[in-house]
Order: sequence, then structure tokens, then C-alpha cells
Amino acid sequence: MSRDVTNEVTWSQRERKWVRLFAVTVLGAMLVPVRQNWRPVEKRTDGFPFSYYPMFSKRRRQYANVVFAVGISADGSRRRLRHSLLGTGGLNQVRHQIYRVALTEERADDYVTALVPRLLANPSCDDLVRVEIIRGEFDLDECLLTHQVEAATETVLASADLGRVPAGTAELTAAAELVTAEELIPTSEAAGAAETPTATATATAEAPATAQGRASTSDLAGAAQ
Repeated sequence: MSRDVTNEVTWSQRERKWVRLFAVTVLGAMLVPVRQNWRPVEKRTDGFPFSYYPMFSKRRRQYANVVFAVGISADGSRRRLRHSLLGTGGLNQVRHQIYRVALTEERADDYVTALVPRLLANPSCDDLVRVEIIRGEFDLDECLLTHQVEAATETVLASADLGRVPAGTAELTAAAELVTAEELIPTSEAAGAAETPTATATATAEAPATAQGRASTSDLAGAAQ
């Protein structure tokens, strides 16, 4: 590459050949992966940098299976747990990890057991008493049209209790015991009040009999004299 008298850049024939070769090489690298579209699905290969971007070219299914985790609170309400609580890495990386462990390797029970200490150590999960690993089948058309991500069907793969007493349970138990004690106190007093008239009536009924017995004893003694 040089400059002529007009200060314009000029290319020599050799330089032009190298530029053409480089351009052809780049275009060829971009076009080679396209041939994967005409190969049988099971024989297609994809990888960097020779990718044919199958995520954009392949036919999308209507239903997709996703494995996720939900936390359940004491009142029965539930919420999906953030990916940062479930593993390391980004959202898609954690999603693939859970899918592989729970479905491919069939170790959902081991995973949920290992997840319990992580949730117990996180303050944002203090209201949770149970965790479940769920496989949900999502209708992609329905999700895209309604803008609501709700599973059409759900299957619980594994679950575990967090082993904590729900917040407020101790206070509710103490209040229940107090109410029970207060209910028993009037009952005892009523029972005592009911027993008092009975005892009084018994004593009143026995008094004349006692007096009459004493009078009879005195008469017999006088007659004997």
C-alpha cells in the first residue's frame, strides 16, 4: 500500500490478492455451517465459531419442559426461587444445571437435600417451611399471548421440609393455651357453686334426723330409770 502524487492510497497487485483471499475466507467460514440445515437432525453439529444458529432456524415446539424450584410458606402460599439461590452462574446456566441433575441424572432428592442449608442461611427465605423441585410443562403460545408464565401441568420431582417452626407459631400456641386456661376457670367455679347448695341441702336434711335420734335416746333412758 502506497500513496501517489495526489496523496491517494493505492494497492499493489500482491496486496489486492491478499485482500481478496481474506474476504473469500471470511465469507466461506460464514457460509459453511449453512449446510447443516440439509443434514439429518441427528447428524447436525453446531459450535463456535462455525455456528448455523439452530436456536433461530429450527422449528419451535409448542410445549416446553422446565425444571424449577418453589418455596412454600406456612400459610400455603408459594413463590418461585431466584436462580441465585439454586446454583452458581447465570439464569440459563442454573436452569440447565437443575434440568441435568433432576431429570437427566435423576438425582432430584439429592439436590433438594443439598438446597435446604442454602435456604436456611438466606434471610429472604425466613418465611419458607418447605421447598419443592417441580417439572412444569409450559404452553409457549399461551405464555407469549397472555404475557403470563404459568405451567399447564406440574409434577413434583422432590421436596424437603426446612425444619423450622413457622413464624408466629409459638405465639399462637401460647395464646391458645391461655384461652383454654381461662375457659377452665369459670367451669371450676361453677362446679364449686353447684356443689355448695347440694351440701347445704344434705346438711339441712340430716339435721332433723339427728335431733330426732337424740330425743329418742333421751326417752329410752328416762323409761329405763
